[in-house]
Amino acid sequence: MKYIILTAMFGVTAVVLLSLHRLPKEEPAGEWRILARSDLMHGSRLSQVKFFDKKSGIVLSPGAIGLTNDGGKSWTVVQASENQGYYSLVFADARNGIVVGALNNEVPLVLQTTDGGYSWQTLDLHPDLFNGDRKISTFLDACFDSTGKLWIVGNRGIINASVKENRLNVASVHPTSDILYSVACTQDGRIWAAGQGTVLSSDHGWQRKQFDRNYYFGKVKVIANDIWLLGGIHPNAVSGADSGVLLRSSNSGNTWENKLPKSDGLPYDLVKSDNTLWLIGASGQIHYSKDNGDSWMKFPSPTNADLLSVYFLDQQTGWITGDRGTVLEYVIRRNGE
Repeated sequence: MKYIILTAMFGVTAVVLLSLHRLPKEEPAGEWRILARSDLMHGSRLSQVKFFDKKSGIVLSPGAIGLTNDGGKSWTVVQASENQGYYSLVFADARNGIVVGALNNEVPLVLQTTDGGYSWQTLDLHPDLFNGDRKISTFLDACFDSTGKLWIVGNRGIINASVKENRLNVASVHPTSDILYSVACTQDGRIWAAGQGTVLSSDHGWQRKQFDRNYYFGKVKVIANDIWLLGGIHPNAVSGADSGVLLRSSNSGNTWENKLPKSDGLPYDLVKSDNTLWLIGASGQIHYSKDNGDSWMKFPSPTNADLLSVYFLDQQTGWITGDRGTVLEYVIRRNGE
């Protein structure tokens, strides 16, 4: 009888251990490693990164556009100018893309590529953009909506346009008194824009969401059914340095919750890969969440440079770029490495 009991206990223990072994691990399977510190980009802030496949990618800094063909180990500058500032890039597909910025911080700038970023052409702009008391002098972000129309935000408004024959054809301009830093296009056709104390949505005409004027939002992201606002609170409203905020709305902006993890700095970018949210920010901070941002875990970071842009090609392949020419690569750990 004793042997029967011991055998039964052993069998139960084995089943439990086996089932535990098969449970999915909550922590990500990879790690972030420094891939490059690119002095080719003049040591500046690599503010945006995008990859087309595991080898080919593009990176943006305020003074240059760079390409890689070796997965991000090395970069070649394909566009640079002392009087041009490049602030955001967006691609409609692997070949056709737009970069927006400014010329001498006085005239808005739009560059177009039709060959995947190897060559860029400056588009002619509508003269009405430069007229009146609320003239636009800088473009800061852009997105393509589900119909292929281009939406651009800047220091004085929101523009809806299309590109044809080397020209930016403006369909409408919605002036704003506040600067807008970021715009996001949703699959259902809505447009979100965010900036200095301002959040706008295109529901039934432009609707302004009410926020404290001390809030500023550097980025708006749409992930599944959630709207995310990444930014901070000015130091005149809180003691010390700027305080970060990460706001989430699951009801089209009617209510917002601050989901910022315990952090010493500002959040700069947010992306979802498989079932994991990745959040990056100031001083090399990397966090991840498995429950849509309700809780966060801090992830080991190999750098203290500000991290500005994160991009995942698939759940095992990702990159982060940031200040001081920093490029990180997501590497899957294998065999206990």
